Amino acid sequence: MENFLIDMVANKKLAEKIIGEVSGFCLEYAQREMDAFADKAHYYGTWDDVAGQDGILFSPELFKKYFLPVYKKLIDKVKKHNLIFGWHVCGSVHEFLPLMIDAGIDVFDVVQTSARNMELETIYKLYGKSVCIHGGVDVQKVLLNKKPEGIKAEVKKIQDLWGTRGGVIIAPSHMILPETPIENILAVYNAD
Repeated sequence: MENFLIDMVANKKLAEKIIGEVSGFCLEYAQREMDAFADKAHYYGTWDDVAGQDGILFSPELFKKYFLPVYKKLIDKVKKHNLIFGWHVCGSVHEFLPLMIDAGIDVFDVVQTSARNMELETIYKLYGKSVCIHGGVDVQKVLLNKKPEGIKAEVKKIQDLWGTRGGVIIAPSHMILPETPIENILAVYNAD
């Protein structure tokens, strides 16, 4: 990954070749999937690693140049099949999320609230009216360490932010860690 990130700046020809080959494969694969089951599905999701806990892994200019055009093609394919498009990305993605919303994502999956500036209040204020939010219950601190009543309070906070307007899927912010107490997991889904 580190070499690839360096190549996007120092060896553009190689990076463009890699991106072109992988993108071509992914677009064709997605098309074949949709041809096979789009009439039976409602949602098409994909993922990417473009950010970490503290921010994006490369510049918005590189994202716009190399990745956004591919995402636009994929989103167009998905929309032609009348599917909802979800984009899974972890970390602090503020520099890329508005670009992806403009490109047509329907669901931002997953809100990693432990990442820099990704608090639920911030996410709601910036994007809550533009895209459906999936996640929000932090798996690293809240779900792992709080008691069930504290977890239910987190769920209530999310419910209070969105109210009855819709646009949120309350869920853990990522895969649940194996050491998470089962009663904490159940608290997410049993909250009033």
